[in-house]
Amino acid sequence: MRWYAVLFWIWVIGSLLALIWRRANPSSRPSSSTAAPAVDTSRDRVWAPPPSDGPLGPGFMPATTVSSESPGSAAVDRAHTLPELLAGITLPYGLVPLTQSSGSHDLATHIVVATSSAPADEVTQGLTDELERLGYTVSRTGQYLRLAEGSRGEVGFEVHPNAASVVDSGAPRFPTAAPGTVVVELRAL
Repeated sequence: MRWYAVLFWIWVIGSLLALIWRRANPSSRPSSSTAAPAVDTSRDRVWAPPPSDGPLGPGFMPATTVSSESPGSAAVDRAHTLPELLAGITLPYGLVPLTQSSGSHDLATHIVVATSSAPADEVTQGLTDELERLGYTVSRTGQYLRLAEGSRGEVGFEVHPNAASVVDSGAPRFPTAAPGTVVVELRAL
């Protein structure tokens, strides 16, 4: 056997022994005040309300509450940005934002979220339940299309059961989504 093969096997055995030692003696690990924070392993994500005055000063977020009156009814404040409409929502099944999808350039009115932890029917029902918890009345407009109406305004969402199969003009609509990923498009209406 050549000298570098012997050196390699000594390194492998030494690494395995060090790993076993560390697993058996967790108190022997060096403590550091710069340790990485604990990772949130919950499946749900909570959206906080958007800041009214951001770090760039007053008006960082556009003023978006308007009053709409219909004959014979009192004025109702209605939000018309998606962050305002979805303030306080807990996204089910680990839905997280998906980047680089076509048509999602205006985050104030449109966002794309994705998950691979549940089928499309469960994601649709989970999101419907969550919007109802926020006070919306959700109606079905198609198999995977929903319209949520409430005092804040209207939110439409469409669930795509397999994001990799959705194309626009021959190009993938969600190029960063893995095959089998469930994608939800949320829009402020």
